[in-house]
Amino acid sequence: MAEAAYGGHSDILRYFMNNTPRTDGQKPWSPYVEAETDQIPKEWGSAVLPDLVVLYAAKGGKPSVMQTLIDYGLHVDHQMDKIGSPLAVAIINNNVELVQFLLSKGADPNDMYWIPQDTFLSAAAALPSTEILTLLLDHGADVESSMALNGAAEKGRIESAKILLDRGADVDQILSYPFIEAVLGTALHVAVKNEQEDFVKFLLEHGARKDLVNAEGLTPKDLAVSLGCEKIAKSLE
Repeated sequence: MAEAAYGGHSDILRYFMNNTPRTDGQKPWSPYVEAETDQIPKEWGSAVLPDLVVLYAAKGGKPSVMQTLIDYGLHVDHQMDKIGSPLAVAIINNNVELVQFLLSKGADPNDMYWIPQDTFLSAAAALPSTEILTLLLDHGADVESSMALNGAAEKGRIESAKILLDRGADVDQILSYPFIEAVLGTALHVAVKNEQEDFVKFLLEHGARKDLVNAEGLTPKDLAVSLGCEKIAKSLE
């Protein structure tokens, strides 16, 4: 069933979900396995995972397969353990077609990843293309609470940063993870830490403050000096 989902064979998947036995309460995409976990061969161990079919469908990236699962009762924002929703997988895989499909079905653009605790918008801002970032924004992603400049700064995605600033992102926002005490500083700190020289220049051209400090009390220049990034440190004087 999972292989059918991954391969885009929605007709085969539909056949299996119609004809595979399951107990009360089990979902069509989570078939009954009549064996104890320790009795299942190691190579088949993943077969007992309740969301294996959903995960393979998201990785395979075919909208027709996701539509089949939705037809059989899957919520578009179904949460897979430690993975998140199908949209989370589609974004990481840079699958524009599946992202567009899921958003059209009402997927939440403001959801987050479990590990690390990044927003979808931040993950999209780190991608080479701006297509998914724009799709999320056009479907209501909240720039203000997204820390998306963090993702752009990590990878040096200047075009993504331009879009975010145009949509209201604060160039001096203090970036932090919401559920753990981890303060990253500003996007300028993140760019320095990741040695994104061009991105540092871009932020400075857009008025980024050089005096704000991160959790260690370091300004971007202090951080650059501590990392031995002499050229970046000089640009921050």
